[in-house]
Amino acid sequence: MDGSGIGRRGLRAARWVAGLAAALAAALAAGPRGARADPEVARFLLAEAKKAIALREHDEAVARLERARTEDPGLVEAAYLLGQVHEKRKDPGQALAAYRAFRDACREQERAGTLDKRAAAWLKKAEARIAALGRGERELEALASAFGDRVLARLRQWKESEPDLALLALEQFLRAEPGHAGAERLRGELTDGGDLALPAAALDPRDVPLRGLERWDDILRRRGIPSGDEVSYQRGALHIEDDGGSLFWTSPRTQGPETFFYETDFRVTKELGAGWLVGLAFARDPDAEARSGASEFVAAFALKRKVVLMRAAGGRHVDVAEAAIDPIVPSTWHRLAVAVKDRKVRVFFEGRQVLNSSIPGRDGLAGEVGLFHQRCVADLRLLRLGTER
Repeated sequence: MDGSGIGRRGLRAARWVAGLAAALAAALAAGPRGARADPEVARFLLAEAKKAIALREHDEAVARLERARTEDPGLVEAAYLLGQVHEKRKDPGQALAAYRAFRDACREQERAGTLDKRAAAWLKKAEARIAALGRGERELEALASAFGDRVLARLRQWKESEPDLALLALEQFLRAEPGHAGAERLRGELTDGGDLALPAAALDPRDVPLRGLERWDDILRRRGIPSGDEVSYQRGALHIEDDGGSLFWTSPRTQGPETFFYETDFRVTKELGAGWLVGLAFARDPDAEARSGASEFVAAFALKRKVVLMRAAGGRHVDVAEAAIDPIVPSTWHRLAVAVKDRKVRVFFEGRQVLNSSIPGRDGLAGEVGLFHQRCVADLRLLRLGTER
């Protein structure tokens, strides 16, 4: 092989390095690029982060690692190193979050059968660090839970002798612990037969399991579901009495975008037949309905012992996923919510995630929102849609 060949290879290598450097500079200038993310740039950033770690330039390393994760979410080594760097920076909270992100990414790769041996070894170490760093967090949660149990036990003692005082104290407790299942049940017992206390019109977006939700539409407060033979507003709540099965859409039409959070607080006061349910309907597509002549929407609903995620299309109702729950107690308040992003839906019951599924046949789930109700008498004291600004 002659010297000219070596020269050509060297020139090609130099051009490749220069091209990568230019691409990296453009990537850093442009910020996160979503679908245009580049695994090659991610590996370059990871290498640069390792150099920064060796030089103890931890802030620089964090910036490179976070950018690498944006470029290639499957590059789990970046998440693992991020946890280590945050520990070196004496930031256990950030370290714990990074290790958990690494663990979750590894579990996804385990399910797909793509987790390599190196990552599996790091996973064991990360789980040990999660256990160590999360010890204080667990102790604090246990203390808070024990304190909450003691408060609720005392309020139950006041339920008969001092109901007004108990309700006042309970509302203060719920402001500190929004969505607390035991407190919500007690509030339902205290407000039976009287004026139903409605939650505040606005909720801090940090209190819900989706980022970026900055605008809330309080559908119940503005009476967004039209009144009729089966629907009325009584004592601050939406009252539905329907012995068949019905969809109630908002008017004027309330649209959920590609990312939103939709929730209700309901109680079933009377069963009117087998197969009763109360649910949230969303992603209605009137244009598709006009073309096919059939309903086109998605719904999450609660039955006696389970929660179901369902899609209606082409005249068929198909159950996408379901999860068992503790039996719904008549006249007791329960919380049902959905977090929607693109075509993915997470369903929450009593504040706990019970389903996480993608809706087949839909690219996105923007569309009108409403209610899905069947064969029962029910009250709703909360119906709210959180959207992006």
